[in-house]
Amino acid sequence: MRHATKAAIGLLFALAFALASPAKAPANKAVYLRCMGTYKKARLCKVIAKGTLKMGFTEAEVEMAWGKPDHIYTVIMQRTGIFGTRGTSHVQWEYGTQGQDVYFTGGKVTRYDVPDVSK
Repeated sequence: MRHATKAAIGLLFALAFALASPAKAPANKAVYLRCMGTYKKARLCKVIAKGTLKMGFTEAEVEMAWGKPDHIYTVIMQRTGIFGTRGTSHVQWEYGTQGQDVYFTGGKVTRYDVPDVSK
């Protein structure tokens, strides 16, 4: 009986500790849950739920993190230069007037601009 009581007290203590200091929850739980339903990758979904982008994200992942863009532009390179070779296409997603732009090549993020909010 004494052993069972100690075990019960230990279990209650562990439960109380877990409730007092929950694991770090994602910033946007709804986005996290939708992401987990699609990708089933916790690390990726935590990044998306925070609204953070990473190089190599797909268009679907960016849309899940930032939503639908306000404007979409497609640029086809007319000549070879530092931004690509002739005939390749690049897609630019523009979000509002804040200077948030995402650039895709081959359906993957190759660059993104986030405005400097410290100014």
